[in-house]
Amino acid sequence: MGISANSGRISLFSSNISLLKICKSLFVKFKLLDKLTVELTNFQSLKIRVNALWSYSFLDFDSLLFGCPSLVQNLSKSLRRKVQGKWTYNKVTPFHINLAKNLKVLGINQFQLVDIGILIGTDYFPGIKRIGPKKALNLIKKHKQVEKIIREEKNQFDFGKLTPEIIKKVRKIFLFPDVNKSVSNFYWNLPNKPNILSLLCESHHLNKERVSNNVDKLILSYQKCKKYHQTMKKQPSSVQLTLDTMMK
Repeated sequence: MGISANSGRISLFSSNISLLKICKSLFVKFKLLDKLTVELTNFQSLKIRVNALWSYSFLDFDSLLFGCPSLVQNLSKSLRRKVQGKWTYNKVTPFHINLAKNLKVLGINQFQLVDIGILIGTDYFPGIKRIGPKKALNLIKKHKQVEKIIREEKNQFDFGKLTPEIIKKVRKIFLFPDVNKSVSNFYWNLPNKPNILSLLCESHHLNKERVSNNVDKLILSYQKCKKYHQTMKKQPSSVQLTLDTMMK
């Protein structure tokens, strides 16, 4: 999951504000970062572009609208995902999405991808009825941008709620996010278990035993990673250079 160095953004739906506050509180309770200005999806558009990360792992495709060059989905040790509302699981296969290659295959650019998102629906606009991914792609390839689609297809679809102001705001969110680029160093700290239990179990009434067990696993993983990186620092620099070469 990603956390971005972002000073905030305009939201068209007030529900996002409360969700953002809860998530920000959770990250602070976890003590995951020393420097924290939180925005949950825009993270990759800053950190991956400056080579701070190789890719971003998330189920939401909104990260591609933000310009995330590399997205990994279904990254799971168990290779399964719980079905929402049921005690059953589906098998999943990890896969990697390269934004530039997909845009080339589709024959569109990043600006047009955002316009497709507006037509289909995002967190910031619910979309246009009867327009799905295939229809949106065909309309964009035919008319090039949303404004022309509205003019040429006004008798076929209801564009009443898609005002010029909303188009402008949604484009700004994805194409020109308000990012604080001065924050470059992130430090991962040991999660604060008492604070996590207080937030999740007392404030949001989650099962204390399950939360406690998962936090213990997280702390153990943190300690293992810390030990690994401390060991790697003692290795000759030539080994690190070789590893870097292999990962490219």
